[in-house]
Amino acid sequence: MEISTKKIISLFLANKVVSVLFFLLSIFYVLNRHFIRPYIFKTINNDCILFVFGVLPNFVGVIIFLLLTTSILKMNLYYSLKLAFFYAIFIEAMYFFIDGIMYDFYDILSSLFAVGIMYVYYSFKNKKNV
Repeated sequence: MEISTKKIISLFLANKVVSVLFFLLSIFYVLNRHFIRPYIFKTINNDCILFVFGVLPNFVGVIIFLLLTTSILKMNLYYSLKLAFFYAIFIEAMYFFIDGIMYDFYDILSSLFAVGIMYVYYSFKNKKNV
């Protein structure tokens, strides 16, 4: 299935609520990953807060990915859920091979948690529309 840039823009414009949510989550993802998280890691000593901000990019990234694939690109929900989870595992594995960083099991769990939350969300959304 070939999708042009024009088609993607028209899909974003057709689904304004999801588009705004996608945009806001993307901005939050970038700000958290590059500014908020490094600041918190340097200044806060609370393990719980460090854990939450450590796994937050993976969690938000999966939600962004699923919003894009299911609501904007209209891909099959189950295919998108599987693809999102395997993509998250792939990214963690790439950190090891590219940067030499050991993968974080909690990042994979946060991605799985996001997949589960989005599955429940879309299940309730689909039941409501029937």
